[in-house]
Amino acid sequence: MRIVRVSDDRRLAEFIEFSWAVNRGDPLWVPPLREQVFRELSGRGVFSRYGRFELFLCEADGGVAGRIAALVNPRLLDGSGHALGQLGYFECVDDPAIASALINAGIDWLQGQQVKQVMAPMNGGAHRTHRFLTRGFDRAPFLFEPRNPPYYPELFERCGFAPMHRWFSYDLSCQQTADRLQTFDAVLARRPAPAQIEELKTGQAPDTIVRLHRLLDRCWNGHIGYASIDLDEFSEVFGGALAIMDAGHVSVSVQDGKDVGFAFVYPDYAADMRALDGHAGGWGRWLGTSRATRIVVSTSALVPEARRSSMAMAQVAWGLRHAVAGGYTDVVVALVVEGWLSKIGEQTKEHTLYTRALT
Repeated sequence: MRIVRVSDDRRLAEFIEFSWAVNRGDPLWVPPLREQVFRELSGRGVFSRYGRFELFLCEADGGVAGRIAALVNPRLLDGSGHALGQLGYFECVDDPAIASALINAGIDWLQGQQVKQVMAPMNGGAHRTHRFLTRGFDRAPFLFEPRNPPYYPELFERCGFAPMHRWFSYDLSCQQTADRLQTFDAVLARRPAPAQIEELKTGQAPDTIVRLHRLLDRCWNGHIGYASIDLDEFSEVFGGALAIMDAGHVSVSVQDGKDVGFAFVYPDYAADMRALDGHAGGWGRWLGTSRATRIVVSTSALVPEARRSSMAMAQVAWGLRHAVAGGYTDVVVALVVEGWLSKIGEQTKEHTLYTRALT
């Protein structure tokens, strides 16, 4: 067994393709887009303009047995002002020795960057893929959901990592969705009118991207793993999702003429993306021919001064209303933290972010 650094495009191709070697046995796995991952890790992506990273492969028995990336986002700091280290893009066979060698290689590099705390898994920040799936492996994944072999969390725990934060997802039937919407609407009717919800253009609408980006820092400030991102990085990360959303699936909350929050839902095209087998050229080709039966009620966020109002409930009700009006048979309320929303339905999945302090 030996650890090698990825130093050229040939080794980077091996790094990328190893995802298929590990996950092919999972019929629910949704492959990432090769071209997107290559851009992110070849220095051609926006993160590379300010972030730093090093890629490692583990070779054993004549082939690749694991991979990991060590990353530093200089905009993401711990309480002492040091950059928070990240370990991401992790894939590994079920072997604690190989996982340990990879994790230690990443940590050694991060210590050379004066890092004092590490989060994992995280691929540059909270605006990119992060978190392990830790419960709900029997459930079909939704589009853009992190997914991994069940043994990954234990491999990190063996190396001294502990849970830092958890998120939960909830599955609802069509009838349950309608019932929850009726309950929310009844509550909202008894309260002062919240901010107005304005639906935005989807697709490649530059005005929508600019408007959402202007809200991002105020809404996500303090979110675990989040640091400010520039407009071009926001467009790079979220543009593909906007391109496949239906009309009206993105909204902003407007109060006294000012944007105070945003929310979005999207049809669950996970099966269509799985069929691409990682080839970006087919992205969105299913639009107009495929009918998603599940919708994802995903991100909603408010600026701090609006969070104590009924606006959060109004945002969720807006998402559920789209689910009911669209005739979807299944709804997933995705990746939320514990709180009032946790009673919306059956908790079916758990995702966990891990951390470890460095000495």
